[in-house]
Parts: sequence; structure tokens; C-alpha cells
Amino acid sequence: MTYSFHVLQLWTGVTLLVEKTEKSLEPSYKKNRLIGKVKSGMIAIIAVLLLTLIISQFINLSIDLDRAIGLLSLLILKGVGLVVASMLLWYEVDKSNSTLKEFCSGGKKVNCDAVLSSGSLLGEISISNLAFGYFFSGFLLLLFSNFSTSSFLLLGYISYLSIPIVFSSLYYQYFKLKNWCVFCLWIAGLLTLEFTIFRILPVSGILEIQDLLVFAILFTASMFAWILLKPYLLDQNKLYAYKRKLANFKSDKEVFSHLLSGSKKILSSPKGLGITLTNPTAKYQVLKVCNPYCGPCARAHPILEHLHDQGLIELQILFVPDENPESIKTKTINHILSISQENDSFTTKKALDSWYSANQKDLVKFSKKYQSSISVEQNEKKLSAMRTWCIQEEISRTPTIYINGHLLHEYYSIDDLQLVLN
Repeated sequence: MTYSFHVLQLWTGVTLLVEKTEKSLEPSYKKNRLIGKVKSGMIAIIAVLLLTLIISQFINLSIDLDRAIGLLSLLILKGVGLVVASMLLWYEVDKSNSTLKEFCSGGKKVNCDAVLSSGSLLGEISISNLAFGYFFSGFLLLLFSNFSTSSFLLLGYISYLSIPIVFSSLYYQYFKLKNWCVFCLWIAGLLTLEFTIFRILPVSGILEIQDLLVFAILFTASMFAWILLKPYLLDQNKLYAYKRKLANFKSDKEVFSHLLSGSKKILSSPKGLGITLTNPTAKYQVLKVCNPYCGPCARAHPILEHLHDQGLIELQILFVPDENPESIKTKTINHILSISQENDSFTTKKALDSWYSANQKDLVKFSKKYQSSISVEQNEKKLSAMRTWCIQEEISRTPTIYINGHLLHEYYSIDDLQLVLN
């Protein structure tokens, strides 16, 4: 009762109701969903193939049940270690990642960054790199050596060397740094469990030099690959952060309005020219001056159409006709203009979509699909009026975009309109 009364005191009396409509969809939702399904499918296929390979390897082994369980446990530990080590590498290039921050939390003395940045070999090989190399090379060696006795022996000897590392890591974190790294504790725990397995399942045999070489090659190759890849990933992460900050800046409506108000203003009214797709709920009047054979114009069209479908803009489309009435460009402009004169806005939008989405712009095929009876001569005044307006406004490139009578500022691209006008 007390909580309900407190809520009523805070309530301003305003309630937000959200209504679902046909347009209540994420932009490119179907495409993004398909891409997501393809990625998930590929991951599932890889997982199934890997599992099949592991099962087939075990089926071909002639060993007792205890050793089979031990080998399987070792492989699982290597796999888990590979995942944790991958997260460590990820943390090196993206320390602000919320998922990794949540994983590396748990108290005042938990500070992964302090521990991981406390030391490295030769300034390049980090703790994360060493851990990844160890689990990566061990996992692949087990898998592709058919769980041979030699590979088992090699990994067993290496596990003995890992115990001093575990103790020194715990000592260093507790006494020197007085901070803990959750990732490092996971690695220490996995190394300890590996050592326990080798102690429980002693194996006798001969260590083959080939397995040692394979492990060494995989280990050094993985470390070298990360040394080469890390600077690129760091640069990409910085670039993404800059882009995100720039997007936040560009999406600021006050900044956009200020820059827009200071840009070039339309001198002569374009009313009645070209094609106008009206919108009763529009907050912005967008004018696009374009060329039917212009690639950037074609790429801009779906973006502006989407904003129109959302009810955010009223879209007016002007073309730049040639003086020659027989040119293919003028004939195309006339045909598109005629479609809008003889049909409703729905058909006009379909025609524009069809034209701009086509890889090959073919007026003959387009004319058969969307027919019109108005000739260039009949539309001469309208074509001439558009041409005159473009000359007066000194249109030098297409697409040229005006918003509420002002030229779109050079800092903004047409893609940015999806951020700032929403």
C-alpha cells in the first residue's frame, strides 16, 4: 500500500500508450534476421561437425573406460580454457565491453585490468596471449593426434610446469597487487584440474618428437598471429568508438537545426515542380534533386522513402532534365513524371522503387511495366520549369538535398538523416 501511494504521488497523470502498426518494424528487420539465422546456422554446423569428429575419434580408440573419461574431461577443460582465454584476448582490445565487465566483477578487490596489465614478456606477449596459445595448441593436438599416448604424455609434462605458474599467479595477485582477476582465477582452476587428471591417469609410453613440434608450431603461431592482429583490432575498436561519438553528435537535433539554419537557403519556390509525396504527419519537408541515372541517387532513395513511410518527412523529388528533348535522360524523367501525373502516390512510389532498385536502368522495360501516354512535348513546360529552377539554384551535383528549405549541411550524409530525423 505504501509503495502504491508513493507511485501515485510521483505520477504526473500522463500515460504513454504504444500502438502497433504495419510500420512498427526495425529497419531492414527481415534482412538482419536472415543474416542472424545464417550466422547461427553456420555456428551450429561447425559445432555439429566438431562434435562428430570428437565422437568418431573416441569410437576408434581401444582404451578402457577410465582413460576415455579422463581424455574427454581433458578435452572439455581445454575447450573451456580456450573460451576463457578468448575472453581474455577480447578484454585486451575492448575493456569497456559491458559483458566482459560483468564477468570480471564480484567485489572491491576484483580488478582484471590491474592484474592483466601488470606484466608481459618482451612487451608484446601478454598473459592472455600465453593462455590462449596454451589451450589452443593443446586442444588441437589432442583432437588431430587421435588422442595418442604421445600427445597425452606431452600435455602431461607441460601440466607439471603449469603448477608453479598457478602458485606464483595467486601469490602475485594476493600479496603484490592485492587485486584479483576473475579470468586469471578461471585459468588457474583449469590448470589445476588438468594437473589432477594427469596425476590420476598416469600413462606410460614414448614421447614422439612430431607431437612436440606440432604443439610448438601451434603455440608460437597463435601468439604471433595475435601480435599481428591485435593492433588492427585496437584500431577498429577506436574507430568504432569515434563513429559512435560522431553518431551521437550528429543525432543531436539542436546541433542539426543550428547547422541547417546556417546553410544555403532556397531562393525560388519549388512548389508544383516534380513529384511530391505528401504526408499529413510530416515534421520535415525534404526536397531531393536527382538524376534518374545517378548511382548515389539510387542509394539515397530507399532511405528517404523509409523516412516518408514512417511519417517523418514530406518528400518532393525534382529532376535535372537536359535541354535536348530527345535525350534518354529527358525521356526517362518525362516518363517518371507522367506516371505520377496519371496515377496515385502508391503506384508512383512503386514505380520509383522499381526504377532505382534495378541494377540495369532500361527505359524500354520500365515503360512496358509502367505505361504512360504523356509525351515530352506535352510536359515541356514542366520539364523546362524544373531545368530553370535547377539553374537558378545552381545545382551542380546529384543528389542535392534540402530540408525545410535549407541545403543539407556538408557534415551530414543522407544516411545520417535516419538518426537525426527520427
